[in-house]
Amino acid sequence: MTKKSEEEIKKFLEHLETEEESDDEDNRFRIETTTPNSIIERRTYGGDGKDFVIETLWRSGYVIVVDEPYLPDNYDPEVGIDILKFDTDIDDQDFTDGSSEFIFGDGFSIEEQEEIESVYEEEDEEGLRELGYEFYVGEYWFYGKLKIEKIES
Repeated sequence: MTKKSEEEIKKFLEHLETEEESDDEDNRFRIETTTPNSIIERRTYGGDGKDFVIETLWRSGYVIVVDEPYLPDNYDPEVGIDILKFDTDIDDQDFTDGSSEFIFGDGFSIEEQEEIESVYEEEDEEGLRELGYEFYVGEYWFYGKLKIEKIES
């Protein structure tokens, strides 16, 4: 094991120890990007052996997490990070001015794609469930420089 790997493991274990000692209300953090259009939400749905993704690019936004997030030393702003991979719970979120795109896997006809997009636009997730598609994976990718601030009570 390299010295850098040992240091990252030690840092993460210290983070976990601190996390156990903290009170949730007094240990909330706001995470946001510092540049516009740096948040991508990916929601994957499946049904009838087929999957599709609704990908939304948000102009701005933030999440509030319980416990200090552990950002790896090797975080690459161009690669980004899925906020849901942090070892913490999301307490609140707010995203503004989004633009969505549907990404369909193999097996969807043009008619099925149009129906799914139309139903989602009119009835949101409830309409997708009625069509037989269930949400099963979510991701919130933040790119660029991140601003992480402790929320003072």
